[in-house]
Amino acid sequence: PRQLQPPSLTPIRALLDITLIANVQSLSRSDFFLSCVVGERDVSDLQIERDNKIVMTHPKMGFQNYRNRSNQVQARGFSKTDVVGILYCLGRTPTEQAQVVYVHNSHNAHLFPVKATQSVNVAETATFSARILKRKETDVMWKRNGTYYQTTDRGEVQDDHVVLTLPNVSVNENGVYSAAFMGDSPLLSAFYRLIVRGELPWLPGDWGQPYPALWQVALWPPLLSLQPALQRNGDHPVKKTVLTV
Repeated sequence: PRQLQPPSLTPIRALLDITLIANVQSLSRSDFFLSCVVGERDVSDLQIERDNKIVMTHPKMGFQNYRNRSNQVQARGFSKTDVVGILYCLGRTPTEQAQVVYVHNSHNAHLFPVKATQSVNVAETATFSARILKRKETDVMWKRNGTYYQTTDRGEVQDDHVVLTLPNVSVNENGVYSAAFMGDSPLLSAFYRLIVRGELPWLPGDWGQPYPALWQVALWPPLLSLQPALQRNGDHPVKKTVLTV
């Protein structure tokens, strides 16, 4: 009789459970910090970095990483410019890796997001809305991951708000969005993070190599589900991402 062979097993690339905390209620920039904690203890690499491609600042950043424990790192000492924009926490173990993206908006910005982080399913509609804190008689330019996306004519602005609607979204529209008046500094933009829950047919890059900052952990290996939790006071003070296979 023919002997049955056991089924071949495909290794599953697991991801880390990362909690990112930002004390956005601090009264001064000198007291502001970002803290990143992972559930695992054997973290070989854990750091908080700034994405300097979408919002470019001086390469000599003011903030420093402090490894409080083996599974926790804290970033402090932010300057006025390098605290605004996109930062992310990257964690690695010998077998796992993940990163969480954080967007920080300036209270001096001319546009400010009504909701900075939005999670939608594939084929749903995503809507970004920004309050106009300082009106300018110019059009509003929207960008996705630092690249021009769309323009809102000044005549379309209503009730001191500017809106961008993305119908029937796909995983390709996942990323960081921004809105700014034409001619404004990028530091005065309204920043958003869009997470599109779905599956990717393939995982970009080679395992073990650094991944682009804007790939959301929700979309890494196929068949992963994202469960957002612990979001106090809007979007920012606590972000926890729990991934399950």
